[in-house]
Amino acid sequence: MAFLFSDTGQLRFRDGLELTPMMTEKQLEDLSIFPDEGVGVVPLKAHSVSGGSLAPILLMENGLLAGVELHVAAIGQRQDADTDRQRGFLFEKLGFRDPCPDTRGNVRIACPFGEVFFCTDPYTGFSCARMIYRAQITED
Repeated sequence: MAFLFSDTGQLRFRDGLELTPMMTEKQLEDLSIFPDEGVGVVPLKAHSVSGGSLAPILLMENGLLAGVELHVAAIGQRQDADTDRQRGFLFEKLGFRDPCPDTRGNVRIACPFGEVFFCTDPYTGFSCARMIYRAQITED
């Protein structure tokens, strides 16, 4: 089962949570997620994906889901994955190849839905992936 649908930016976790770009507050409330007044950051508990779990942080802007930041909660049964395993797991789950695994440099990848930014903190060793959604403009 796909986790990221690279053409739309939809994320589908194994436990049934589905996040779609530009979801409204009402759509999130239907999933029992309650953002504060349209702007801000909404941390969620870890949700399962194939091979582990990821903790999403929702980025709200003007009452819409503008982005999702993903943090590794566990790989397999281990919750203490090292830097390289975290980074590799994020790239694998999102379906991309790490262009600089040796240097652990930050990577920005343009996608049809916006962009994905992979970041590894050189001090803490934590890696995350931030998906930023671009508003879709429709012609009337």
